[in-house]
Amino acid sequence: MEMIEWKEQKFSDISTKEFYEIFKFRCEVFVVEQEILYNDFDYKDYKAIHLSGFINDKLMAYARIFDKGDYYENNPGFGRVAVEEKKRGNSYGKELVKKCIEVCEKNFETKSFMETDITDRLYIITKNLATKQIVIGFALETENGFENAYEKMKRKNLDAIILNSLSDIGAGFGHDTNKITLITPSEEREFELKSKDLVAIDILNFVEECI
Repeated sequence: MEMIEWKEQKFSDISTKEFYEIFKFRCEVFVVEQEILYNDFDYKDYKAIHLSGFINDKLMAYARIFDKGDYYENNPGFGRVAVEEKKRGNSYGKELVKKCIEVCEKNFETKSFMETDITDRLYIITKNLATKQIVIGFALETENGFENAYEKMKRKNLDAIILNSLSDIGAGFGHDTNKITLITPSEEREFELKSKDLVAIDILNFVEECI
């Protein structure tokens, strides 16, 4: 994997050429590729820290980062997170998100992102979804499994939640097999006990249905 050179800039520090390249990049990903018809000029850029990632002087990763109250009411956060299509699948997206968290912690008075409540972390994620993106959570409940999992799904603004079984022999931790129930706001799908590889395929098939 090639090394990324990162650049953090306030809006006033961005040159005309850099401004053009950033908005061209955002348009290619969010408007052309993901077919999201929206006005990208939302005046939020004035308050953001713009994080750009370059490989061989070419922009290939980008996000904008906000202090608490500038976009998200209760916490700092980031959005417009994008990696060039040809560079995906090489962990650049993970590196970009990690860098966004570092910028938040370095520039803003806040707890470590990983120390915040999981609901707040999912709030950051679900507030920045594109049309063809979904968020799935996981639950492991000792009692009232369906009710508790469904409540978590609604509270965390998830598209679906995977309820793992604790009561079935051969399921859960310490086994190569698992039994899950996939819960959405409109349906409940219970799967038979199977290998964890096949469980993963069931989840991926569901994601494919959604997008």
